Amino acid sequence: MRTPRKAGGIAADEIPPASHRSIRNMASGDWEISRSAIVVLILLGCIISVLIGYSMHRLMGGSAFEGQEEALEGPGNEQMAYMRQIRQRNLAMIYHGSRTKDSPV
Repeated sequence: MRTPRKAGGIAADEIPPASHRSIRNMASGDWEISRSAIVVLILLGCIISVLIGYSMHRLMGGSAFEGQEEALEGPGNEQMAYMRQIRQRNLAMIYHGSRTKDSPV
């Protein structure tokens, strides 16, 4: 015996509970979109929005690093020499501090 059909063409026992239905086409009642599909569509929308924003930024403002190529090369010779002096001074202080009797280390 066939199950009786409702007006939308879905049997009464085939309709999932309300907690399992996420979006339903109210006009025809024939299709549903699962929650995971909604999450995927939202993620795709976010990715597309970010790409559109990035492309507009590139078109309107150009590159963030345009004209700053020398700033991306790293520290200069003066800074490297200064950093070397600081490291040597700190190592000497650690060495001499560890050689005393009062040293906690």
